[in-house]
Amino acid sequence: MESEEKIWFENMKSFLETDEGKESIERFKEKIEREEAHKERWIHRFKNWAEPDIDSALEKLINWYGSDRYVRREYSLGYEPREKLLWVALNYAETYCKECDDDKYLNMFTGNAYYIGSYVIQVMHGQGSAIRIDKIEGPIKPSVKERIISMIEETIRHEMDIHAKSKSIDWVKVASDKIYQNLEHFNNT
Repeated sequence: MESEEKIWFENMKSFLETDEGKESIERFKEKIEREEAHKERWIHRFKNWAEPDIDSALEKLINWYGSDRYVRREYSLGYEPREKLLWVALNYAETYCKECDDDKYLNMFTGNAYYIGSYVIQVMHGQGSAIRIDKIEGPIKPSVKERIISMIEETIRHEMDIHAKSKSIDWVKVASDKIYQNLEHFNNT
């Protein structure tokens, strides 16, 4: 058995050293890059749609994907109900939200979990993977330090999104000024 594996490995290595092998690696790399760019575009679209009111956006998704109308339609088309936008919401949370470490929302199947608005979104792995979204119980009272850090991160991300491509605007200066103003506001409240 070991010799079969060694032969297969040597054949693969020889193939990858050929022009055809190198081209196949380049095509695979380009495919991965296209998929990553597609994912980033969807995260950005979700951010623009959801951020004005993340809780309302999540509630719309939860209600739509949980509705009898949607579930029946998916089954009538021969599909297990697809929840593509919930996966986009998870990708958004992976990019912009704090990881959840509260055991009351996690279980033995949890892959990753994040706080998103007043919810926790997680991916669970078993005989497949599924997204689960739970409403956070009780009030969320972040510390002053967490609020300040969050405000700084949000301001920097916001200013980068708006101004980073413009060479005429010093977005770092704009972000610094806004952070200073927000810190003054925190100090006065």
